[in-house]
Amino acid sequence: MRYNNFDVVIKPRTSDGYHVEATARTDDWSRRASGVLQLDPDSADVTSAVKDLVARRTNRESMVRMGTLLHQALFSGESHRLSILFEQCMGKFQDDPNEGVCLRLIIEAPEIAVIPWELLYSPMRKTFFATSIETPLVRYFDEVGIPVRPGEIKGQIEILVVIPDAPPNAPELETAKEKQVIMRAIEDMGSSVHIQVLEGNVTPEDIHEALVRNRPHIFHFIGHGCVVDGRGYLRLPAEDLDHDRLGDLFQNCRETKLVVLNACQGAQISPNGPFTGLAPQLVKRGIPAVVAMQFAIYDDVAIQFCRSLYHSLFQGMDRGRIDMAITHARNALSVFHHEGRASCAPVLFSHSQTGVVFDVPLDKPSLRRRYSQDEVDRLEAVEKTHRRDIDRIHDTPGLNTEAMATEVAEAEGKITEIERLLKARVISFVSAVVVGFLALCLSWMGIFDLLGLDTQIASYTIALGSYFAPTSLHEDIVLVPITEETENTLESQLSSSNRADWRQHHAKLIRNLSKAGAKVIVFDMAFAEPSASADGVLSQAMSGANQTAVIIGVDEFKEGQPLVSDRIESAATAWGALLLAHKLGSMWAMPLVIEKSPDLRIPGLALQAYAASKGGDGVQICHLDIGDDDVVVHFASNAKSGHKVKFLHEQIVKNLEKDNMVGKDDTVAYLAIDKTPLSVIRDEARRWSYASILNHNEPELLTGLRGKIVIVGAAIKRLGDFYGDRWGFELHADAINTLLNGVTIRPMAASGQFSLIVIMSIAGALIGVRATTASRRMIVLLLTTVVLLYLTVTVCLYAEYRLLANTVYHLVALVSAYSITRKMARRYLKS
Repeated sequence: MRYNNFDVVIKPRTSDGYHVEATARTDDWSRRASGVLQLDPDSADVTSAVKDLVARRTNRESMVRMGTLLHQALFSGESHRLSILFEQCMGKFQDDPNEGVCLRLIIEAPEIAVIPWELLYSPMRKTFFATSIETPLVRYFDEVGIPVRPGEIKGQIEILVVIPDAPPNAPELETAKEKQVIMRAIEDMGSSVHIQVLEGNVTPEDIHEALVRNRPHIFHFIGHGCVVDGRGYLRLPAEDLDHDRLGDLFQNCRETKLVVLNACQGAQISPNGPFTGLAPQLVKRGIPAVVAMQFAIYDDVAIQFCRSLYHSLFQGMDRGRIDMAITHARNALSVFHHEGRASCAPVLFSHSQTGVVFDVPLDKPSLRRRYSQDEVDRLEAVEKTHRRDIDRIHDTPGLNTEAMATEVAEAEGKITEIERLLKARVISFVSAVVVGFLALCLSWMGIFDLLGLDTQIASYTIALGSYFAPTSLHEDIVLVPITEETENTLESQLSSSNRADWRQHHAKLIRNLSKAGAKVIVFDMAFAEPSASADGVLSQAMSGANQTAVIIGVDEFKEGQPLVSDRIESAATAWGALLLAHKLGSMWAMPLVIEKSPDLRIPGLALQAYAASKGGDGVQICHLDIGDDDVVVHFASNAKSGHKVKFLHEQIVKNLEKDNMVGKDDTVAYLAIDKTPLSVIRDEARRWSYASILNHNEPELLTGLRGKIVIVGAAIKRLGDFYGDRWGFELHADAINTLLNGVTIRPMAASGQFSLIVIMSIAGALIGVRATTASRRMIVLLLTTVVLLYLTVTVCLYAEYRLLANTVYHLVALVSAYSITRKMARRYLKS
C-alpha cells in the first residue's frame, strides 16, 4: 500500500474550544483546512463511554455509537471543512486499490488524548478507521527530530520479553501463563525469531544488561503500569521505572525500533502534558514506534494480537511497516474476538513519517512476492524513510561533521540499494515486454518457419509426447503388405512388366475381401497404365464388391485430370491422390487436399478412405476454411453431408513437388500424422498375408476382416516406397488412423502462444537480473530448470491435447530476455 498522510492537529483548549488544523499531503498535492472540535471530554456521553470500555460493558453497537460521536466531533459542524478535505483526499485514490490515506492524530491537548480515538467510525464507509488498511490511524509525533534508521533484519528477529513478578500491593501475575501466551503467539514463526525472556525478580539492571547483550529489535513488556501525578511507570518487583529512566535505557539501543507495552494503563496519557505519558515519552526519546494497551486484555486476545502483529510486521507483504501491522492486528481482533473493545485496545504512537520501522527482506522470496506491487510499495516506503532520516540528520543540532557524514552515507547507501532493486524490476519488465513483443512479431511473420526451425523443434515435442502417450491403432484398420515373400509365393514380381498378373491378383483379393465383409479396401498404388487383358477382370471385381468400397491411388495428373485406366476409374468407388508425406523433424505431415483453383480441389487417398469408412462413395470438397491456427476441410458424400476435418496448416507451394502432383501456387492442406509406434502398426495381429487371403478357399470364414478398412501396399525395398522408419502404406494407415481417432495435431491458439512467450520472457528477464549477483552455476541451473519445466509443460500439452507449442519462439524469448536484461542490468545497476 502507498499512503498519503492526512494530519490532524488538535490544539490545546482555548476560549473558543479545541482548534483543529488538517493537512492533506501527496507527492504532488497539498491542502489545508481548519475547524473547531465539537467535543467536550467531560460530557456525560464521553465519560460514560470510557467507563464502559474500562469495565468491558461494550458491544459493537455501543462502539459504533461512540465512534460515530467522535467522527461527528472531528468532521462535522465547524469542522466540516476537514470532512470535505478528507473525502477529497480519499477520492483522489479511490480507483487505485494500492492507495490509502493514513490518519495521523497529533493531539496537543492531554484531556483529548486520553479519549480512545481508535474507535473513530465512518458512518459512510461503515468501518472503523483503525481496522481498515485504507485508513490506518496513528498517534503521531512530528516534533521528534531523531532519525528512524529502519533496521535491516537479515538474520533472526531478536525479541526481548520482560515478565516481572508483581510488585507489592498489585495483583499477582501468572508468569508462566503470560510466557506461554507470547510463545504461542509466535511459535509458527519458527527459527526466524529468537526470544529471550526475563521473568521473576526483574530489575532495571537486568533489563539494561539484556538490551546491551542482545540488542533486541523489539522490547515486549507484560506486566503492570501506572500513572502517578502525571508520570508514567512500569512496575517492577523492587522498584518502579518511570518514563524518563525507561527512555534512558533505550538511548543507546539503535536496534530497538518497537516497544510493546502489554501493561495496564501503559498507553494512558497524563493530563498534565502530551509527552509526560509512558508510551509517548519513549517515542519522544527516539523509539520509532510504541504499541501500548489502553485497556487490559484477555489472554486469547493477547495471543491473537501478538500473532497478527508480528506476522504482518515480519512475514507479510508489508513487512516492516508498523502502521499496517497494527491495523491488521486490530482487524483480526475485531473479526475473531467478539469482546467489543478488543480492537481499540492497542494504541500506536510513532514518529515514523512512513510507518516504516524495519527493513525486512525475505531470505528466499518467490518471484511473485519479489516483483509484486506490494513489494515495490514497501521498498519505496523504506526509501522515503531513509530520505526523511537524512533531512533529520542535517537538522540535528550539535552533531559533529564526521558523525553526520557517516550517518548520511549509511542512509544514502541504503537508498542506492533500494533504487537498484526498483531499477531491476523496471529493467525486467521492459526487457520482458520488448522481447515478448519481438518474439510475437517473429511468430506472426513466421520467420523461423521459413528456416524450418519452428516445426522441426516442435516436432521433437511430438516424439516425447508420443513416447509417454503412445497412439493406439484404430480397431477397424488392417494392413495387407505385399512383400518379397509374397512375390515368391505368387512367383511374380510386383512390376510394370507383370502388370496384368498383379491386377488379376488384386481382382481376386477384392472378391475375397468383399466376401469376408471388409468395409473399405484401400490400394496404396496407382493404376495409370491400362492393361487390356486384366483391366476388365479388375473393374468387374470392383463393381461386384457389393457393400465394400474400393479406393485406388493416383500419382499423376494431366490438365487437372487423374491419369488412371478408364475402366478402373469408372469401377472404383473413388480415387485419391498419392501425395508425398513430408518429414519435419520427428513429425510427418501428409497433404490431404490440393486446391489448384477455387473450382478444383483434389482429395488425398487417406481422406477418401476416411470418407468411405463413413459410408460415402467419394468426397466432394466444398471449401477450405483457412484460419490462423488450422485449416478446416468441409466435404460431403452421398451418405452424409457436412463432414469437416481440421488440418495442421496450409501452405502455398512456391516450388514444384518432385512428382509434379502439386503445381506452383497450389494451396495444400497438411495433416500432421499422429504416428503409431512401429511395434503397434507391425503387430502380426493387425497384419494379414496378401497370399493367404488370395488363396483362401472359403473367404467367408475370414471373420476377422468383417467391417475393416483394409490397406494394401508394397513393402519391397527395391520399389523405394520407404519414408523414415516405415513404408508408404503404413504412413497412409497412420493418416487414416489419425482421422478415425478424431485427432487434430495443431498449433496452440494465438492467446496461448503469446502467454507462453510472455512467461518465458519474464523468466528470462528475472534470471538476467539475478545474473548480476548470482554465480554462473546458479544461473545455468535456473535456465536449465526453466527449460525443463517448459518442455514438461509442452510435452504434457501434446500428450493430453495434441497441442503444439511454437517452441523455438518461446526459447528465443527466454534466451533473448535473459541476454538483454543481463547486459542492461550490468550496465545500469552498477552505475
